[in-house]
Amino acid sequence: MARFSHEIGQSFRSLLTSRGKGLDWAYRKYRYLWKRAPAKQKVLKFPLHLDIENTNNCNLRCVMCAINFAEEAFGSMDWNLYTKIIDEGAKNGLASIKLNWRGEPLLHPKIVEMVKYAKDKGIVEVQFNTNAQLLTEDLSRRLIDAGLDRIIFSVDGATTETYEKIRRGGKYDRLVNNIETFLRLKKEKGTKLPLTRIQFVKMKENENEADLFKKTWDGKIDEVIVNPFLDYTSLSDTAEKQDNLKSSDQIKITGRKPCNQLWQRLIISYDGEVMMCCDDWNMEVKLGNVNNQNIYDIWHGEKLNKIRKLHATGQWDNIPVCKNCTELDGCTYEKNEN
Repeated sequence: MARFSHEIGQSFRSLLTSRGKGLDWAYRKYRYLWKRAPAKQKVLKFPLHLDIENTNNCNLRCVMCAINFAEEAFGSMDWNLYTKIIDEGAKNGLASIKLNWRGEPLLHPKIVEMVKYAKDKGIVEVQFNTNAQLLTEDLSRRLIDAGLDRIIFSVDGATTETYEKIRRGGKYDRLVNNIETFLRLKKEKGTKLPLTRIQFVKMKENENEADLFKKTWDGKIDEVIVNPFLDYTSLSDTAEKQDNLKSSDQIKITGRKPCNQLWQRLIISYDGEVMMCCDDWNMEVKLGNVNNQNIYDIWHGEKLNKIRKLHATGQWDNIPVCKNCTELDGCTYEKNEN
């Protein structure tokens, strides 16, 4: 399986600047707790953030994506289940949601309504990642009007040949046109939000285009990010995986630590299954199901508390999905600034 590191809220300073003063206090409180809760290993009343998978399907079949090996059926989240999740979260201080996990969120026919419903209920930050292939002008306009706070464009090439080789099924010209249209509409509306971010996963197929990618989008979009690609398919044990991570030109893993996510967030699949970690793509550790349980009860449940205790005491190897994990939230690492 191929993986790449990601973290909710990396654009803390940029988003604060973009928001102006209206929502700063709510956002500042959320981001303060985002860092403090795992640092103090404090279980808050409710998760600060939920990854809500509105669909596990995707319109592309990118060469590095685990969806190519998916064995489960594809499906989309029912509207009543979605509103149940948001309603409970809104009553308990949920601050942030991301409307995707393993799939492409624009495939859901109610994506605009999902954004608007969450914003109307007071969720501070509503965001999602997208490959932008389905981002029409009309859809872009409606998403901006619905109150979307952040949109993250996933792009792994700076030329037609490279992009279409990696992002199989996608068209580079359509991608560029759709993103530029979105940026134009945002500018015409005179709104600071949604914050726009474009990211590039650096791998052997495209590493020679990283600089061109930055040059192409710098100054056009709020954030331009190049992430390291971490591929462990052929590696057999944790030691080898750590050595591979240490060879990254952007980060250096220095060890393991209790995973931040256990005190920050939960992941909910399109059919209501709840996971503790965004990296558990195969849903090896299911904590419960929101179709017949409350998120609050799952968050404070015996299963998750036991996992937190194992992490707090350095016993993550006793959890199969955590044993060989290289998600940066569970690692100590240094960034190479060169």
